[in-house]
Amino acid sequence: MFALQGIIRSADGGRTFDEIALPTQELPESLSPPESLSFGDPVHGWLLADGVLYSTSDGGSVWRQVTYRQ
Repeated sequence: MFALQGIIRSADGGRTFDEIALPTQELPESLSPPESLSFGDPVHGWLLADGVLYSTSDGGSVWRQVTYRQ
């Protein structure tokens, strides 16, 4: 068994998988595990964590914060 530290993605339809890091350039160190992760297609995705929404347009390599927690 192993613990994941990121997001698992496949670029070949599920034949193989790679782990990519969570979007640490935008996420605070105290972030709890994501509440939701969804992709509309292979490159556009959204991640909800601690009530803040993040998006990616490159398959999860880079994430940007969309909403801010008040």
